[in-house]
Amino acid sequence: MVYLTTLTKAQILKQWEQSLTYPDRFVVTKAESVKKLSEDIPAKDLKTLGQYLDDNKIILDESEYHKLATIVADKYRETYGINPRRVSRMNAEGKWNNKSYAYDDSDFPLIEECLLSVNHSRHPH
Repeated sequence: MVYLTTLTKAQILKQWEQSLTYPDRFVVTKAESVKKLSEDIPAKDLKTLGQYLDDNKIILDESEYHKLATIVADKYRETYGINPRRVSRMNAEGKWNNKSYAYDDSDFPLIEECLLSVNHSRHPH
């Protein structure tokens, strides 16, 4: 997958020529429509930011966590042009009323990139 926003004009023209020459090898689509395909992923297979941090033993204080959540959501919107998917998760009382943004495996590098801008500690696995 190649995002045109990461290419120079010359690279875009070369990609376009190749897509015309080999139409069976290329699909040209908007980034948001590609990301909308992730709506087919069951919610249970997505991870909220909190789940990702817990699984990777990353510790943040509450203010840094909220700062990170905002940065990740903003970066996701900037990258894909849509909001992250919202999912329900069970709260401490066992009720399904917590709605959180959730991310699939392909979004984890984006989270790692955003982690560089907040204070955190990482415990060994």
